[in-house]
Amino acid sequence: MAESSNFAFLKEHDRVFAQFASTAERVYASDPNTTLIKLRQLGRAKYLAKRCSCA
Repeated sequence: MAESSNFAFLKEHDRVFAQFASTAERVYASDPNTTLIKLRQLGRAKYLAKRCSCA
């Protein structure tokens, strides 16, 4: 089953980024708290990657 995501392009940069974003997208209607947590994790991961020049 191929699941489409608006954030599939993030897989090119980092698998974790894509995982956080697609989870947030998948559960936004049923579980808004999880969506906020996943988006915060995505932002933190991107911040740390940029700070250490990993991405």
